[in-house]
Amino acid sequence: MAQATSIKNVAALRDFGQKLKLLGESMYQRMLESQRRMQQEHANNWRDDQTDRFQAEFDETVKKIKKLSEEFAAYNQYVVKACDIQEKYGSVRTERM
Repeated sequence: MAQATSIKNVAALRDFGQKLKLLGESMYQRMLESQRRMQQEHANNWRDDQTDRFQAEFDETVKKIKKLSEEFAAYNQYVVKACDIQEKYGSVRTERM
């Protein structure tokens, strides 16, 4: 883990980590909604080779977005731990002074 002592603004970093996590979740949910809608339209209304190829590519993109969302969540956990260490370190230093 990077040195937590290099964090200058714990609150801002925590906020960034949380927003990054929420962004990932939101992107993934919207992609899933679009994927469901596309599958529905594809099955009921329109089917050709180009649409089949596009849907296959879209399905792969949804998988990539899911992985990215998971990476955002993991990074947020890292940020939270780093901030916790920084806050603990800061409180220990303050107590000793």
